Amino acid sequence: DELAAAYPSHELAPMTSYLSGWSHFSGGEYDKAAAAFAGVSAQPGQEAVAQKSQYLYAKSLLNQKKLDEAAPILLRIAGASPATQWSADALFDYAGALSDAGQARQAADEYKKLIDTFPDSSLREDASYRKAETFSLHGMQAEARAAFDDYRTRFPRGKLVDAALYWEGKAAVS
Repeated sequence: DELAAAYPSHELAPMTSYLSGWSHFSGGEYDKAAAAFAGVSAQPGQEAVAQKSQYLYAKSLLNQKKLDEAAPILLRIAGASPATQWSADALFDYAGALSDAGQARQAADEYKKLIDTFPDSSLREDASYRKAETFSLHGMQAEARAAFDDYRTRFPRGKLVDAALYWEGKAAVS
């Protein structure tokens, strides 16, 4: 923190602020992490640090239960053109936050958007399962059943196929 504050125009200032933010984030000090990540600006050659900082800034806000502040940042990252390495992660986190806030249908729509928009993302399988789980957790059993079936169809060798089959069955009898 002191180094970043003492030398704000130094060429390593973005990395220093990023490392400060990461230290606070790792320690659960999300308010201090958010402040440090917010201070990282894109300088030539430091764009990747700035992108990751914006993502972690939004994650820090989510950890403080500030969805209204985090949402536009996550959506901007998710919709970046061209997509960044954080785009799918941002959309996944946004969908999760919506689910946590009780907005099941909107969360499921965002999970589906991730599945459709990011075909190479390692988060596709998790997003498909979480879509179904979101419906189930919010008492939307018909939608959950269909979504668990969709998961098993899309990812027949997926890591959660057994769980999806079980929960699909539970949703069918509810």
